[in-house]
Amino acid sequence: MPDSSMKFEALEKAISNTFEGIAFSQVLDCSFLALEPELKGGEIGVCLSLPDPANLKFTLVMGKAHAVECFQAVAPGIDLEKISDYIIADFVKELTNTVAGHLNAILVPHNEDMTIGLPVLLESDELSRELKPTAKREVLRFQIEEHGLFCTLT
Repeated sequence: MPDSSMKFEALEKAISNTFEGIAFSQVLDCSFLALEPELKGGEIGVCLSLPDPANLKFTLVMGKAHAVECFQAVAPGIDLEKISDYIIADFVKELTNTVAGHLNAILVPHNEDMTIGLPVLLESDELSRELKPTAKREVLRFQIEEHGLFCTLT
């Protein structure tokens, strides 16, 4: 298993690849948080496991406005009034899955099979628990254009 710094460098690259490729957005900054971030409300959080061979759990939390903006970049011209919260949440699940795929591709040697679990939408009470730094969980904040995005790897 890769060491901690290698995992977080891989995560930064996976986030950059995903958001630059899908939403045409640039990652401007990445930092570790010592305290649980203050959420504004309306965030969408998704976690999934990367069981074999990475043996990691990955969580991504982003604001709904950021998710809608990314969705518009992928599906321009769609009337947002016809887009439900379910579709936006499903889109965040797909973004999370894409980041996890990039992350696994970076961390896992090319000749090994890799497994990615199904993305699971987090309930609002689970968000703060997942974003609380612990000895085994570091929380990263990514500044993507004018939006903040939070990730954890455990």
